[in-house]
Amino acid sequence: MDEVLNSELQTAVHRRLDYLDDMAKNADDPSKSKLADTAIPQLTEGFRDLLAAHDTDELGRCLSCSPRRFFGRVECKVWRSAHQHLITDADERATGGRHRLRHGQTTS
Repeated sequence: MDEVLNSELQTAVHRRLDYLDDMAKNADDPSKSKLADTAIPQLTEGFRDLLAAHDTDELGRCLSCSPRRFFGRVECKVWRSAHQHLITDADERATGGRHRLRHGQTTS
């Protein structure tokens, strides 16, 4: 039963993201403005909740990614992804730099 629920949740989230992408690319300006008023606060709140679930302990270990029995640090993929999509990609677009793709590929 959990697998079905997880699958339905994932499908619903992916559909919503697809809808938001489509609206951002194809909607008229008034629709985009209305969407921005609702979707951006929802996305930033959700992103903050996700990042809070990946807070670090007093040793700098991600509480979700670094198992307690592991004494070293495990890089938190959530924080790395957040930085890449919110900071790095925006900086690269602004400066005309190379855009980093998934799995370490780059393009000019």
